[in-house]
Amino acid sequence: MFHKILKSGCKAEESKLRTAQRLTNLISLFCILSWRVFWMTMLNRSAPDAAPRGETDAVRCLA
Repeated sequence: MFHKILKSGCKAEESKLRTAQRLTNLISLFCILSWRVFWMTMLNRSAPDAAPRGETDAVRCLA
């Protein structure tokens, strides 16, 4: 699931960065975002009726 989020959701392959350093930085950011989306998905699957906590605020800050 993490790989699907990283590949399809973030569209990392479509970036047109010219240097390896820029691409590394972008992939690093995408990995953090993908992990947070994956983590929130798993939380929702384990307790679908639970009230939302502060995780959504952290994702909004990163986006």
